[in-house]
Amino acid sequence: MAERLLGGLEGVIARLFLQDVEDDGIFDHLADLRHAGAVALQGATVFATASADPMAIAQVFAPHLQGWTSKHPHDKAFPILIITPRGLILRMRLDAAPQQLEGFIDMALAVAEDLPN
Repeated sequence: MAERLLGGLEGVIARLFLQDVEDDGIFDHLADLRHAGAVALQGATVFATASADPMAIAQVFAPHLQGWTSKHPHDKAFPILIITPRGLILRMRLDAAPQQLEGFIDMALAVAEDLPN
């Protein structure tokens, strides 16, 4: 089912979504997901659906991203933001060392706390 919903998405993007996705509701939005090039977050890659508001989430995320990239300046550590009408999903590009994972989780929790409900 997931492969059908991915449509034209392939390669890295397809693998990103097919790996460890536990929220079945996200599959409803995969066909509409596009790179949000208009969202300038240096140090992150942003994908969003047309019905989501990536700019509002990006504004909340930006200060947290600065803290993250100051400690993890290599692009392999830059997060991937997936923005759908259901909210924000944060992913790491690669497997993380335990100390890196702890910081990523802390950043994600701080962003979740700052996002409006």
